[in-house]
Amino acid sequence: MFDSISLESVHYFLSLVILGTIPSLIWLFYYLRKDSDKEPRRIIVQVFLLGAIATLWALFFEILFLKGLYAAGIECQDCNALVPDFLGAVNFQLLSPVSFVVLLGLAFIEEFIKYAIVKARMLKDSNFDAPVDPMIYLIIGALGFAAAENIGYIISSDPGSVFGILYFRFFTATFLHALASAIVGYFFALSLIHKKNHAIYIIIGLILATSLHALFNLFVLLIEESDLAFLYLTGLLVLMYAYVSYMFVSIKKIHYNLQKINN
Repeated sequence: MFDSISLESVHYFLSLVILGTIPSLIWLFYYLRKDSDKEPRRIIVQVFLLGAIATLWALFFEILFLKGLYAAGIECQDCNALVPDFLGAVNFQLLSPVSFVVLLGLAFIEEFIKYAIVKARMLKDSNFDAPVDPMIYLIIGALGFAAAENIGYIISSDPGSVFGILYFRFFTATFLHALASAIVGYFFALSLIHKKNHAIYIIIGLILATSLHALFNLFVLLIEESDLAFLYLTGLLVLMYAYVSYMFVSIKKIHYNLQKINN
């Protein structure tokens, strides 16, 4: 009986792992089509798994960050001023333990770690040679990161809500991770193409991705309090998607024009 229960538990856990990974895999197949060169499957799997493992590093630093704030006695006494007026009247008690600064800090930790693991793995790799590769590989790592998050959410949730959680996160958090990392990847690509001001490009990319990520998190926190929050959350993701689509086209044109000038 004990063995049967254990086997059932293992099967259930593996089922949740597979289900939690599916949203990321769907977006992964979509974005791999943006790359005219086929990336080696071995490296795609490696970067994806590194992104998943990176969630542990992110969690570690997020805990340190929040403990540091708590030890310093920092908390948001009145968060009303931090939220745009267009959200209307909501109950801001939900935000009492945090502030937008805290959301920025948490978002930055995740965006930096996703960037760092891809840079460490791919920068000197011979397959990291196309103008869109920084965007593609950062998206791959981000989707691994999102898959691990999805698995964590559904493992800790009620079994009856698993599909609802995955459906919501497919269109929101999983998509957000891919888009935010693609933005960092664009500026990473610019730094490699221009071969100068590397730190400046990366800082700009991280600031932009972090700000959009934090704004996304704020809207998610307010969804249950305001119908407008979901509307603006959707609008944010649509704008980010349009911006990233433009970036894919732009980075190829920049690379082509520079090659034409140099030749």
